[in-house]
Amino acid sequence: MVNIATIKTALTGLIGFRNSADAIIAQIDADLTATSSGTYWDDVHSLLHTDNLYYVSPNFEAMNYSAYSTPTYNTGDKVISSSIAWQSKVDNNQGNTPAVGSYWETCFSAWLRDRSEASMAKLFNKLFANKKLSGSTKSLFENRMLFEGDGKLSDTIVKSSRVVGLAIKPRNVNNIRVIIKQLGLQMTAAQTDLPIYLWHSSRKGYVTRQLVTTTGTNRFGWQAMTNFNLDFVNFTDDIDAGGTWFVGYFESDLNGYAVNKAYDFYAGPCVGCSGSQNNVTLYNLWSKYVEIMPFYATPSGTDLPAIENINTDETTNFGLNLMLSVVPDVTEIITNNLTLITYPLGLQFAVDMLEWMMTNPAVRTNQSRINISKEFIASQLYSDQAGNKGLRREYEEAVESLAYDLSNISAALPDNKPSGLSYGAI
Repeated sequence: MVNIATIKTALTGLIGFRNSADAIIAQIDADLTATSSGTYWDDVHSLLHTDNLYYVSPNFEAMNYSAYSTPTYNTGDKVISSSIAWQSKVDNNQGNTPAVGSYWETCFSAWLRDRSEASMAKLFNKLFANKKLSGSTKSLFENRMLFEGDGKLSDTIVKSSRVVGLAIKPRNVNNIRVIIKQLGLQMTAAQTDLPIYLWHSSRKGYVTRQLVTTTGTNRFGWQAMTNFNLDFVNFTDDIDAGGTWFVGYFESDLNGYAVNKAYDFYAGPCVGCSGSQNNVTLYNLWSKYVEIMPFYATPSGTDLPAIENINTDETTNFGLNLMLSVVPDVTEIITNNLTLITYPLGLQFAVDMLEWMMTNPAVRTNQSRINISKEFIASQLYSDQAGNKGLRREYEEAVESLAYDLSNISAALPDNKPSGLSYGAI
């Protein structure tokens, strides 16, 4: 799998647009003209010249937007100023005359951004449908619990106004994503809207929170979790590479008491003990990809307490069990190899925009320009009997090559993966 949002962030400024010398066409936002690769879109194909893109873009100036005045504008609000259509980039935008900068961008710039980001998403959706790469990004396992069985009802945990839960550290195995599909709670009383938090060691505030309700008592009740995704790295959400995730709750929010399950998260389940084979099998599976350790700490509001103040207790699960899925996440591999992406991405955008030009002829009139014929655009897109490849075939070959390159650097497991416990070894 791949995190498209993170990829889009990483690809911003990889390929740039050139500003037009035509005074009619407003300057493009700086983030769109930046090019870390040194490549511009019109280097891929001359039809991607900014002037051509402007004349086939929607005629925003003819869309009856209100003239700029003094009201407060919010993100996405559009106005006309100096015969140019502008879009607000921020909320509470007041007293800032439209100009390229922090407060405004031209509607043309916003359109270019949308089109280029659409091409990024399309490239990676196609890429991960490729058989060469999809084989190395299949789920490593789906919907497996940490352990089977309930805790003894007499083994309740005394509440001490702490924040408690499970610390989860994804191993650097193919840059995996761990997904908490369901959360199990074994409590002495039913829970109504118990807040379950997800934190990461690289940021202070919680990443997400979900209210959990259970109806049963003294046994595990399970709740489906939404967006409890534990990435090895996620720059969009300010998640640095590595680090530790924390999923848990505040004891002060708990109704009743947590029931402890006799389980050793450090040593693993008892090998050779009666009835432990399934739990040994589960431990051997998930411990290849994550390290899990129960934790407790004195709260600091709803923020994650300072790491040095977090304590661990390997034999107290705080009434929690998890159902996990683990999938390889090649997002970081891609963001570390952007030079491989430049050429295929340029071709993707070229194909997308030339197809747009075929179905959306120039909407602005300029007598000094000669409209590009559909026949000429088609000749650039498709192969012909004269042996010209055409952009589309060139693009298909580039995607195939990229999938091959990424599949070679995306091994499903390293050679030194943990061996796990051996049942029956004692």
